[in-house]
Amino acid sequence: AYFIGVVITQIANLFGNKTIRRSIFQQGVFGNRFMIFAIFFTFALACFLLYIPSLNRALNLSPIRFLWWLPAIPFFIYLSIFNETRKFFARKYPDRFASRQLTY
Repeated sequence: AYFIGVVITQIANLFGNKTIRRSIFQQGVFGNRFMIFAIFFTFALACFLLYIPSLNRALNLSPIRFLWWLPAIPFFIYLSIFNETRKFFARKYPDRFASRQLTY
């Protein structure tokens, strides 16, 4: 379940760090076809690693129930809200100390 949690939160990081100041709603989610392919590929690879029996033994993983995928969703939501709030303040107050520290 930790493996899936890492996969889901890294996808939240991908959406959050797609742009420095523009919101994901301004930028759009489906404009970058390569990014969408990478997200589907990541989920497919995670499922492949978890649910193929020979890989389970080799990587010391075990199949998990779908219910165990759900605890990572609040972290996805938290990271998305945090990044949108960070970008909002970076746009609203571009010359302030917090904006300079929260953007790279």
